[in-house]
Amino acid sequence: MSNVTIRVKPISAGAIKRAGIHNNRLYTELGFDTPENIKIGQSVLNKSYVIIDGIETNKSLKDTIYYRIKEAGVQERKNSVMALEYIVSGSPDFLKAYTPSKHFANCVNFLEKKHGAKNIVAIAEHYDETNPHSHIIVVPIIKKEVRWKRSKGDGFIEGKKEENRLCARDFTGNRDMLRKLQDDYFEHCVPYGKECGVILERGTKVEDQTKKYLGKTYHEMGLINEALEKNNQLAQEANRLYKIGKENIEEYQKKLKETNEQNQKLQALKDKMNRDLNIILERQGDKERKNNLMKEGGKEIKRQEGKAKDKKQSRGNDFGMGM
Repeated sequence: MSNVTIRVKPISAGAIKRAGIHNNRLYTELGFDTPENIKIGQSVLNKSYVIIDGIETNKSLKDTIYYRIKEAGVQERKNSVMALEYIVSGSPDFLKAYTPSKHFANCVNFLEKKHGAKNIVAIAEHYDETNPHSHIIVVPIIKKEVRWKRSKGDGFIEGKKEENRLCARDFTGNRDMLRKLQDDYFEHCVPYGKECGVILERGTKVEDQTKKYLGKTYHEMGLINEALEKNNQLAQEANRLYKIGKENIEEYQKKLKETNEQNQKLQALKDKMNRDLNIILERQGDKERKNNLMKEGGKEIKRQEGKAKDKKQSRGNDFGMGM
């Protein structure tokens, strides 16, 4: 049986990163285990775009979603659904006859009519799983009429105004909406089946599709969450070791500074002692020289006295002899 399929799931703020990892195949790059159903060798065939106003951008999926919300002047509310992710595909015979790229382009046209082109922020085409499919991420912004009321004097005045709001429930709020999505999508694709000679029939019920898809998605999300938790633990341990290393370095630097200060004080004391010692030695030398001079002077005086005495005696002797 030839058919086309469409599924949709809400993306909360906390799930945007996981959607980006899966759609852009960032498992290996971020250190996660690649799900078993992905044929890594065929991932080179995939195409992935993040879009602002229909133009491809290098911004992350998260930044692009928030950019669109801000651009539309939407007031984000707590626990808001930030985006809707549509997953579109078809049976192998239809995709082979019509080609996946043409089918995915028509699916984008279908969602542009439903949500507006500016609200489509990412497209990913996957050819590395069992069947080619495309993920199309939409920010569910619609213009709504809201009532306002404010006090004036003793009473109130009321009015209406239009404002942009995030309204995922207006598209996926109940089963009737999901059934209508399936019907509208099928009717949109029927002409393309005829174009390539394939008769399309309504596929499985939306409840069965959603249940199967969610089961697979939750499994993948569980693997990603497990890997994220493991990486967070590694990051915490690395941060702990960094802090210990930093504290050790600071303690070493403190001790080094104290040692240098002590060395400077000891060197200054040593220099002072050398100066004092030199002064003492100089004084000691002066004293010794003085003593030596005194000794030499005493000897000289004695010699002079001896000479005078000898001379006197010599004169006396001469006088006696003359008598």
